[in-house]
Amino acid sequence: MQHFMKTIATLLLVIITFSSNAQEIKRKYERFKGKIIVINEHAIKYDDNVLLVNNTSSDLKRVFEIGILYPGLFVETKENKLEKKDSLNPTETSKDSVVVVKVSRKDFSKFYFNRTDSLTITDFTVRNSFNESPTKRRFDFLLFYKGFANPTEYSIELINENATKKTDLRTFIDGASLTYIKRGSIQI
Repeated sequence: MQHFMKTIATLLLVIITFSSNAQEIKRKYERFKGKIIVINEHAIKYDDNVLLVNNTSSDLKRVFEIGILYPGLFVETKENKLEKKDSLNPTETSKDSVVVVKVSRKDFSKFYFNRTDSLTITDFTVRNSFNESPTKRRFDFLLFYKGFANPTEYSIELINENATKKTDLRTFIDGASLTYIKRGSIQI
């Protein structure tokens, strides 16, 4: 009996740990406003960031090509204005100063998860929904962060108010807006 209770406690701890990693955000997201360049069938450049898309149909890659999904959506960003006071004149700030950032072991994963260079998305698929409205579709994919071997699960929702049951996937995506992103657990 005691062994059984330990097993149950361990399972509950694992479930709580993985469910606390889930992040769900529901709102209307804007499309990428910068320059998008399709480098080849697997690489898309958004200003200075490259997103690699593998094991995904050409119709679904349209989500990335028109800027519905882009690297900046998958990282937490803050506008940091770092200034260094001039040691000779403390009221003046130097714009040419070099800022050295030291990352503690505790903040290491946060630092790596905030990188937007060379993210890789694989297995981008449409989730089959039988009772959903024709104006709403959900998709699942795996996202690999640079420096990590295991991917993170993601789900998104697109809404196209003009879609009907007869609207093909490419047309649906062209008129769609991103309204939902859910980050799941890391696949082990």
